[in-house]
Amino acid sequence: MVDRVDTAALLSRIDIVELIDGYLPLTKAGAEYVACCPFHSEASPSFKVNRAKQIYHCFGCGANGDAIKFLQEHQGLSFIEAVKQLGGDLPAAPAVDRQIAPKIESRRTPWVPVLPARGSLDSAPKAHVKRGLPERTWVYRDAAGAVLGIVMRFKTSDGGKEVLPVVWARNEDTGAEEWRWMAFAEPRPLYGLDKLAANPEATVLVVEGEKCADAGAAELPELVVVSWPGGGKADGKVDWSPLAGRKVITWADADAKRVPLTPAERAEGIEQKAKPLLPEAEQPGVATMARIRERLIALDCKVWNVKLPPPGAKPDGWDIADAVNEGISGRVLADYVRENVRSTVPPSAVQSLEHPVPARVARGTVPTEESDKKRSDTPLLVDACDWLAESVPPVYVVEGIVQRGTLCALTAVTNHGKTAVSLALAVCVATGRKFAGKEISQGKVLILCGENPDGFRTRLTATLQHMNLERGDVAGLISVVPLPLAIGNYVEQIVAEGRKAGGEYALVLIDTSVSYFSGDNEDDNLQARNHAWHLRALSELPGHPAIIANCHPTKNADKDALLPRGGGAFLNEIDVNLTVWAEGESATLHWHRKKRGPDFEPIPFEFIGLTIEEHGVKVPAVVAVHITEDRADNIRRQRSQEEDRLLHALLHHPDESYPGLASHCGWPGDKAKSKVSRVMGRLKDDQLVKKYRGHYVLTPSGKNEAERIR
Repeated sequence: MVDRVDTAALLSRIDIVELIDGYLPLTKAGAEYVACCPFHSEASPSFKVNRAKQIYHCFGCGANGDAIKFLQEHQGLSFIEAVKQLGGDLPAAPAVDRQIAPKIESRRTPWVPVLPARGSLDSAPKAHVKRGLPERTWVYRDAAGAVLGIVMRFKTSDGGKEVLPVVWARNEDTGAEEWRWMAFAEPRPLYGLDKLAANPEATVLVVEGEKCADAGAAELPELVVVSWPGGGKADGKVDWSPLAGRKVITWADADAKRVPLTPAERAEGIEQKAKPLLPEAEQPGVATMARIRERLIALDCKVWNVKLPPPGAKPDGWDIADAVNEGISGRVLADYVRENVRSTVPPSAVQSLEHPVPARVARGTVPTEESDKKRSDTPLLVDACDWLAESVPPVYVVEGIVQRGTLCALTAVTNHGKTAVSLALAVCVATGRKFAGKEISQGKVLILCGENPDGFRTRLTATLQHMNLERGDVAGLISVVPLPLAIGNYVEQIVAEGRKAGGEYALVLIDTSVSYFSGDNEDDNLQARNHAWHLRALSELPGHPAIIANCHPTKNADKDALLPRGGGAFLNEIDVNLTVWAEGESATLHWHRKKRGPDFEPIPFEFIGLTIEEHGVKVPAVVAVHITEDRADNIRRQRSQEEDRLLHALLHHPDESYPGLASHCGWPGDKAKSKVSRVMGRLKDDQLVKKYRGHYVLTPSGKNEAERIR
């Protein structure tokens, strides 16, 4: 029986510091030990453990107690379960000869929260006496819109963050009433009760933290997004009944916590990062939402959860607000939720299997049962003639090839000219010049050149020089991001800076895609798909520009199989896969496997070598120049003649050196040897020659080809 438990004897054998340290790493601070409180969200430690008094106390949320209460609150145990766990883990032993401070009678606060608040919102404190002005403020309201309390987030002196609630309270001793820095009375209210009441049929999205609720609500207006006060350890203190019977999706924080260090491991100096990641089910955010889903199912809710990336795939604590910061917003975010939700209720328990987030049917909207009811007041059937008259023609950046708002890959093997061709296109778009004879929709251009910024600068200089342009001719028309970035973390900043700069963008050129990849594995389907979403988010720049990402191809790519890395997951997300394939000094721009919009004929280019001067030093560079079909045919014939000459020379002079072969081919000059090398490389690609004992010899096919040459 509980009344027979000698808690004083039990607690006399317990060291509360060692107990709590096993669940929550503590740091010694004077006579006490401190940590960030496990019972509310904070970034600066206000949770203290006193070994002499054998108690803990949080100066942020007021949590306090002894070892038994800690296990009850932190592990969700009953009193008996906590007592048994302490007794089971520790052998019955004589009391430790330790000086225990006399028990201090705890005095409850006379202040009791009053809901809804009787004082005006304007009279609430605007700053904390210690923390100063808050970074963010969230107002909790009831279903009727009345204020229940306020939650503020503060920046601490050490750069951390602390979240503190403010409520209207009454002093039961004196009868006085005022705003007080204290927690909501239990059960605590949800954040978003007013929105729940205003949208009784809408699907609900539950997230952890008011910041996440605001981020989700701004991007997903078809859902009601709610949260709760106190963070991941306070879900058991919340009134979830307002969600009874509703369709609910939960989105947990994607934590990446590791197995805790034991006291012995900490004493040995083992680093936390050496420990393995906790299984997904044991990650704090996931465990919190699992408990919440159990409560919701008991309330007859139809429940789904958003499947998260595995632990470690995202930064610790990644949430819906971070997803929005990565550029997963609006329609893309709705698609992400819809594609990643998983039912947590057996099919037999679900009355209907409709999806919690319906597919979008109109630009920027997701229909719900409530919105369907509202739309039924207006005609749903539209005359086809009127509907066709409302069509909007596509706007092309490059006539018939690249459309505004689309995401295009430009795939080519290294040294086949994708950078030269795409750079020529970018300068044409910025200056309004035709590209390959095709009309251009002129606009600003943003170039992300993180793969080789110095080399790209040289190529841009050469391209401007070849087009007879000065640097001043593109001032204000071309902007660059000359460093590699995990684009998912910087899309919002890039778009914000672009909007601030003013003007409309027509094109974003990325050289190359892998330099801006946010993951660690281009072949991972989820990471590849997310990468495409991040790139497409750049179309939110003013002007709704097209995005062209220069891409490296898959392994062993050839002329007839130029696909960008990332597999089907990346290919499915792009609109066009443009390709460049070079043969000698010429190349062809076309497309492969993916093209939304009209077809176009292959476009030939010639590579021209230039020498530019940079800081007094002459630097070679290559530019791509559009040529006619006749010129392309002449180049092909010339290339074939060069190959025939070298084959003939190898047949009759198999042991000759490169200079000797050049002489037999009739190629004089200082560059003749390098010409032999280039042509020999083409013959090798066609398997007409092979290397044998340090020099090239004809293959059987090459010999047959050489013998037919006259």
